[in-house]
Amino acid sequence: MTEKYRQKPANPIFSRRTFKLAKNAWVFILMISLYSLNAIGQGKIEPPPTKITIPSDTTKVKHEKKKKNQSGDSELNLPDVLILGKSHVVRTATGKKNLNPESPTIVRPGNVYEPISIWFKRDTNKPELKEGLANLDRLTWARLQGGGYATFNIDAGHWRKIDQGDVRVQGWLDRSNGQFHNSQYSRGGLAGKISYELAPRVTGTAHGKYALFRRGLHGATLDNFTRRSGSGNFGADLRYDITKLSDGKLGFDIGGTSVQSDTNSSRFDKTDDFWYKLYFGYTAQLAGIQITTSGNYTRDFFKLFADSASTKSSLGELGIEALTSISSAITAIAGVKYQNSSTDSFTTESRISPYGRINFMPTNHIGLTTSFFTGQHFKTFTDWWKENPYISHSIPLRPDDIQFGFGLASDLEILPGIKLHGEFTRSWYNRFFYWEQDPDSRLINLNEMDKVKLTELQIGVTAQLNDRTRLQISFISYSDKLDSTAAVSNLDRIPYRPDFRLPIRASIQLLQGMVLALRADVYGPRRNRLNANSRLPGFGLMNLSLTKDFGDKFSAILSVRNLLDSEYVIWENYPETGVNVLAGLRAKF
Repeated sequence: MTEKYRQKPANPIFSRRTFKLAKNAWVFILMISLYSLNAIGQGKIEPPPTKITIPSDTTKVKHEKKKKNQSGDSELNLPDVLILGKSHVVRTATGKKNLNPESPTIVRPGNVYEPISIWFKRDTNKPELKEGLANLDRLTWARLQGGGYATFNIDAGHWRKIDQGDVRVQGWLDRSNGQFHNSQYSRGGLAGKISYELAPRVTGTAHGKYALFRRGLHGATLDNFTRRSGSGNFGADLRYDITKLSDGKLGFDIGGTSVQSDTNSSRFDKTDDFWYKLYFGYTAQLAGIQITTSGNYTRDFFKLFADSASTKSSLGELGIEALTSISSAITAIAGVKYQNSSTDSFTTESRISPYGRINFMPTNHIGLTTSFFTGQHFKTFTDWWKENPYISHSIPLRPDDIQFGFGLASDLEILPGIKLHGEFTRSWYNRFFYWEQDPDSRLINLNEMDKVKLTELQIGVTAQLNDRTRLQISFISYSDKLDSTAAVSNLDRIPYRPDFRLPIRASIQLLQGMVLALRADVYGPRRNRLNANSRLPGFGLMNLSLTKDFGDKFSAILSVRNLLDSEYVIWENYPETGVNVLAGLRAKF
């Protein structure tokens, strides 16, 4: 199977298999629409949260004490929200200049190159502390599922209120034989978080996590090649209301990752990563203008045991941002950051990085946003490893560098419950990182290049077809342009960046307490080499889950992963598992 994916070329637009899967996806949409026309409501579905962040849009309003968003572990702040293929942070804007949850926003300044593995993680279904449970003093929950490929999933957690705060604890274990009989895939961990009101205007939060990972690397060159890793972090912060019109935060996060790849007889390689982050922020309302000052510093210590090499990298930032309301329909944000990055203390870069955004809402049914952004963005080895479990042990640890980028976005409610979304983003990079396989070990290298232009175009619709059926669909097109130094102009595509993506999401309430969730994705072909004709073929996936509640405490869960039994790879030479059926129970007390 690995040979097939390693060299198989694909049609630059659609392979025959991809075309078939795309056709099936559209048939799937039609079926849902027909179903919804005949559906009879038997209780309203609670739709997923769709509140979208509008950073700091709180000018010219009476201050209301609000519950601050708590920084912490992603395993505890659940679930991630996927809106038209993008994950947005939830922030309540009630009473803030009549901004509603559908106010326009655009992707935050950052790297628009996101590997498919990140998209999958965003769609992971995780337990949730819903608003309806706000009056409870405590909640204990557990879930157990088992199925094909000797797979079982266990996760459990506990949340309880304490005087002036709350405590959360969660543990999880995922074990499977995977694509091969002895893939040795397993992951598990434990996380916890505590929030406590230290004083009437001061809230403290502490969080920690430790996770273990193991996987057989059957796509690598050595026999019985196994990868093991452990990763953990601990952090704390203080959030304080200095006055009725100002608030701030101060915190730190510290962690590390150890990755070891070896055979049954000897260690192949090992990498240790240790990092820490410091940050602060202060926001004040001054005569109709909101001023925010912020700073953060990230330091990474990276050690490669193969040659005893060690690297020290860092990125520090100091910034100031102003937000003002130009009119009742227009808000504007402008900011600038001073950034300083270094690698091994001899490669140092400093720069001024401005950014800005304008939100325009002429009516409650139309939202427009335009923005521009510049600056450097740094990822630790731990960050890269979370994206790619097959990452090679030696990678460059420098920040990417966006010379300039701009974006346009628009939301339009054409009918009650039906919203259209459009978005266009273009970024010019001075320094950019991409994935490509190492021919010797067949692990995936992280390589650096200069002068890259990336473009992303997205159109989509979200429809609440009736009280029982919700549908989301987008088409996202990706294109890129490398510097003229590329060997062949028609081959200058970024490896592992697909030509397009078609995500589809649907939720249907079949009976009272019974919900069917469907998720389909079609991915275009991807290059697996820079300046080469070889391409990883496009593919389509469909996942299904059926949940039936039995009272308030128990639920039965049936999940089918890769319903079409698609043969595909996310990372070259490492095929993913075929169709997999899981069944289980969830309980909460």
